[in-house]
Amino acid sequence: MKIFKILNEIDSDFWAIYECEYCGHKTEREIGYHDNYFHTKVVPGKFCKKCGKNRAGEQKPNEQNY
Repeated sequence: MKIFKILNEIDSDFWAIYECEYCGHKTEREIGYHDNYFHTKVVPGKFCKKCGKNRAGEQKPNEQNY
């Protein structure tokens, strides 16, 4: 996922719409945090709720197996 649009910000917190690089699905308003870890690890690791892929193209693991 990638940040499509930041809706508002308060200090280091923000609310944004995220977009999937693969299917183009956009999320509802979700919270985020402006720091290096969030932007380099958390955002790319988010899985799309529609196609199930993250930025690296990995499929979300089946949660029933855990």
